[in-house]
Amino acid sequence: MKPGQHWWYTHIRTRRAHKLLAGLIRDNHLFTWLEMAEDGYTIAKTTNPLEGGPNKAIKDFLRAHRGLNIDHARRGVDWLLYLRTQAPRDPWSFVTPHAWTPSSSVPKVVKPETGREETNPLYGTGFSIEDGNGIQKGWGGRSR
Repeated sequence: MKPGQHWWYTHIRTRRAHKLLAGLIRDNHLFTWLEMAEDGYTIAKTTNPLEGGPNKAIKDFLRAHRGLNIDHARRGVDWLLYLRTQAPRDPWSFVTPHAWTPSSSVPKVVKPETGREETNPLYGTGFSIEDGNGIQKGWGGRSR
């Protein structure tokens, strides 16, 4: 109810749902398959062909690459679906010549000196608890 409003509809959620459906039908966004059936297209009764095709590939991709942030996951699914189109181009054809030339702005990595020549190549490659590689205990935030 808004401030100063003196009356309201008894079933406001039902009214909102009715208005939403009426708008979708008016704009031809709902039941579009009926027009396709009238034009002679054969329409599948279920979405089972999708479950064994693109939807399964998307589920498998996201399961294999768990932990991707939403932008990278979306980009990966976009590529997956693009490669499943009727005539996809070779992905390497999208790479521009600019990408093949190395960037000169890459900083040179300077390895710290330990003072002993025999340990310099090993410095910074050992096991460290501070890196978070220690013994993991508990459920790690997962519910049982």
